[in-house]
Order: sequence, then C-alpha cells, then structure tokens
Amino acid sequence: MEEKLDFEITEQPVFVSDLYTRSLEHKAIVKNDGSLLSIMKNSYKPFYMRDFHNITNRLGEISGFDTHGYQQFKGGKIVLSYLKNNTGYNKVGDFDLDTYLILGNSFDGSSQIFLSNSTTVLFCQNQFSKLMRTKFKHTTSSQFKLEELVTSIEDYFREKDALIRQFNLWNDISITKDTAEIAVKKMVDWDDIEENSTRKINKAEILTHAIQKSTNDFGNNLWSIMQGMTYYSTHLLNKDKSKNIFGAVVGNQARFNDKAFDIVKELEYV
Repeated sequence: MEEKLDFEITEQPVFVSDLYTRSLEHKAIVKNDGSLLSIMKNSYKPFYMRDFHNITNRLGEISGFDTHGYQQFKGGKIVLSYLKNNTGYNKVGDFDLDTYLILGNSFDGSSQIFLSNSTTVLFCQNQFSKLMRTKFKHTTSSQFKLEELVTSIEDYFREKDALIRQFNLWNDISITKDTAEIAVKKMVDWDDIEENSTRKINKAEILTHAIQKSTNDFGNNLWSIMQGMTYYSTHLLNKDKSKNIFGAVVGNQARFNDKAFDIVKELEYV
C-alpha cells in the first residue's frame, strides 16, 4: 500500500514496420518513466492519474471517509485507491469488520472506472471485495457531476449493508462436515468419476484444513466456510505475497472469492 501513486501517463505515437511509419489507428499509453502500459486505438480516452487522485479526494470529501492508500497492479495497468469507511458499525456475529470503498481504473482497456466495496475481518485479516454495479466511462474528473458521486456513495452504503446482511445470514445457518465437503469439491471442480490430478487433490486438502480452522474460530456455520475460502485466498493462494492486492479486489484472489461466494450462496438451500 502506498500513500500516493507518483506517476502520470502520456499518450505516445506508435511506429510500425520500419520504425519510421506512424500508425494512424493506434497509440501507446506510457508511464512517465517510459514503461509501456498498453497499445490502444486512437479513439481510446485515458483517465489520467491526476484525475484519478482528484476523484478519490472528492469521494472522500463527500463520504467523510479517510484515504487509506493506493496500489497498482500489473505494473500500473490497473490502479486502485482505498477509502476507509470510518462511519457506522460493521459486525458479523461477534466479529468486527473494517470496510472500504475502492476506486479502480485500468489503462489497458480491461475495465471502465469501477467501484468496489471491501471487507476485512479484523480477527484474521481475511479479505473480500465485491464489485459494485456503479461504473464510469473514461472522461476528465471535472466532468463528473456532484450528483453522480453522491449517488455512488449511496450505492456503496446500500450494497455494503446488503453484503453484511448476507454474511450475518450465513452466520446463522448451521453446517455439517458434508456441507464443507460439498463446498470444497465445487471449489476445485472435483470429479467423482474420473481420477483427480495431484494438484487438485492437494488444493482440496488445503481448502479443507482452511475451513476446519475457520469453523474452530467462527463456529459451524456457512460464514465459516466463506471465511475458510477467504483465508485461503488472502494467506495461501499466492506464494509470492507481492502479488497480493489489498482487499482481493482484482486478479486471481478476486476470481477465487467470487466463485467461493456463489458456491456458499448455493449452500443456503442444501
């Protein structure tokens, strides 16, 4: 986590073939240190870092949240800012949660400007994020209307409260050993007919132990299964911890958690 991302982007011409012929259809998005972020069509309108910092500050002023920090992913192709929600009371059962509003942007065309709500269980630092429906097209920060930003804060509170209610619902649903086994099998795409690979068997064993640890900590309920999954994605998924993104908002952590969330939701009816 960084206090600020001290780089800006520039748009540079793209030369093809003999290095003297300039492309009329594409341009390069480059960091001011010279590193290439992407090759995009000329119609692409990047959202500059000065605008990204500006929107982060405006969201903080409107919400009253504190700026917690910034991160970059894939060498700056994706940038994230974190606003810590210091208002309200966030708890699942007896466990306190820190919650964050995350603003994200990409310079490789992989996403519009997006928002996410993120939770961290203080007891174990397990992290989970869920993308919000709110998205913005690339434009200058001055073109964002106050009403749009206020609405995005309202959407954040609504979706964050819904997520906390979901977690508390799972906290009240009891499970058995069979429930956990079903969750693990679904998570690793277990094959009950054909022989499973050593990699899949090992992953299933690690997930089983993670869920057992969580049930010891949180009790025999569905939320403990979700916590076992987020324990895995937060602490075990990436051996290289430099690849971890706070809040598990993008990358393999986010994909893993999204799949886990859908599986646990299905288990409400098992």
